[in-house]
Amino acid sequence: MSNSTCSKRSRLSVVVDGVDHIEGSSHDNGTHVVVEGSSHIVAIHKRFILERDSNVNGKNRITWKSTTLPWEKFQFWEPRIVDGFSLYSEDKTVENAITTPKYSFYHSLQYEGPSDIDGVKLDWQNCDIDVSYGPRETIVDQWCALPEGQRIVYGKDVAGTRKAEFGVFNLELDDSIDVGLEGIICRWNKTGIEKCQKGLTMFKKAHTLSMEKVDVRLIEPVGMHPTLEIDLQEIMPYTDKCEIFMYLILPKNLFIDQFGGHMTDSVTPLFVSGLTDLEKPSYQLQNNGWGSEVLYRLRNGELNRIELHSRYSEPKNVSEQETSSTELVKFNPILFEACDTGISNLFQNPFYSKGVGYERYFTNDTIFHHFQNRQIGVKIPAARWHDYEKTQWFTVLCLLSSMFYLFYKLFSKPKRNR
Repeated sequence: MSNSTCSKRSRLSVVVDGVDHIEGSSHDNGTHVVVEGSSHIVAIHKRFILERDSNVNGKNRITWKSTTLPWEKFQFWEPRIVDGFSLYSEDKTVENAITTPKYSFYHSLQYEGPSDIDGVKLDWQNCDIDVSYGPRETIVDQWCALPEGQRIVYGKDVAGTRKAEFGVFNLELDDSIDVGLEGIICRWNKTGIEKCQKGLTMFKKAHTLSMEKVDVRLIEPVGMHPTLEIDLQEIMPYTDKCEIFMYLILPKNLFIDQFGGHMTDSVTPLFVSGLTDLEKPSYQLQNNGWGSEVLYRLRNGELNRIELHSRYSEPKNVSEQETSSTELVKFNPILFEACDTGISNLFQNPFYSKGVGYERYFTNDTIFHHFQNRQIGVKIPAARWHDYEKTQWFTVLCLLSSMFYLFYKLFSKPKRNR
């Protein structure tokens, strides 16, 4: 997806945990800014805008959400992207991807993206990443921590850009939708840093963290048909223009029966994309895609149940002393309240832009209030390999015996009655 570019613009932003730490968190020598990691630095944001000299049809997006960086800490300026690595494409089919109503979608728990975009390093080991490929430009956003012992040296030549900007801020305002950052902003000219000046940045965010607590759990016993229970009985809608949804990224070991399951009161999905074959075990789907994408509209004020189905797993090579064998499959449901606001500028702010992804199923003026929820782990029963071999031989023996008996009855001469 790399394209030739004619110019780059960049910005490095640092947020600290108090006004007193704004000036002490960085220093400059006239041409470069040095930021030293410390406990007072909340987060940093690196943005590059790569302007292309050729037009490209369609939109594509790469995202990476690290498990070591809690989104709740960065939610004031970072969108809630899907955990792991995701590749979205509107204009072509990606290898081993699934086709959804809006895009072609590939997902993996491991990072499988490029190491850089036109010379801009993607630091996937320390940052969350969002790369949006538009018709005329590519926007690279990275949200990172900067612990003690690490430093960033930033300047116009280091960034390799025609325009560079640096800002260090205190988080002055962070409510349900508005964010205010107050601090110092520095810009570069042809010879070095221009005079830094105080600045205030205000913007509206499209992804917020809800203070409501929602219980999401698996009903015991789990078995081959795991059931998620989402308790919304005490949850009141934010406004009358809000609805609660659950978005699932399921590995190939789990699937949703789009034609209905065993439970009559389970929630029906709005759509299911990806692997929906009801019969094949997971080890026979290696080249058919990575899993499935599902979106549910939940019932406000009720106890909601979502029925999943597990596929047969490949037999495990365990010792004969172990009486059972299971495969642990994990996934992270995204539970949120989507609200129509009528605010058109939610689509873009200085630190991220809405792109291809589950946001595409909603209007541009939608704000997402995300509920805190935990990772779900499902133990899927798996056969022990030595039992599997015994079962295979026994099955073959029964099949041969049955065939022999049938042929014997068909071709043997009947006995005459005396």
